[in-house]
Amino acid sequence: MQECAGSLNESLCGGDIESPLPTRVVDLVQYPINGTVRLIQPRDAVSQYVCLSHCWGESRCSMLTTQATLQQDLQNIQVAELPKTLRDAVAVSVRLGFRYLWMDSLCIVQDNQSDWKHEAAQMVSVYSGGKYLLFIQPPCTACDLSARPGRVKVVVLSLCLTANGSA
Repeated sequence: MQECAGSLNESLCGGDIESPLPTRVVDLVQYPINGTVRLIQPRDAVSQYVCLSHCWGESRCSMLTTQATLQQDLQNIQVAELPKTLRDAVAVSVRLGFRYLWMDSLCIVQDNQSDWKHEAAQMVSVYSGGKYLLFIQPPCTACDLSARPGRVKVVVLSLCLTANGSA
């Protein structure tokens, strides 16, 4: 992982430059200690973070932030209870040395139309602000990819966009 991260063009991608954190991010700081993460709602904070892009497929992820789960998710999320795709994203982000991870299934309140519209409008800035994008390939039919061993690959890409949003 270090070799992969070190081989990316740091000057092109901003090096250690921090970006404003999205409305909500998954805080990974407790994961190595007790296997938990939690959502945080930073206000005007800046840091580096990783984004996850993955297909949800025809079925919905079993772990979503909803109005009913938001308060609990702000306290504690057991990583072992997450679908494998999300567990892998947590593990990769921690191995790369990041404290924060953005993933739509947890960072957007999925059953709140107002929150969803607001966050959807922020997608370009969320993805362009992330230091890296974790992308799950190939397309799948479900969130938990564990049923497809050997066919799932986590790819770490550097997300380098210019001010006008082009690559």
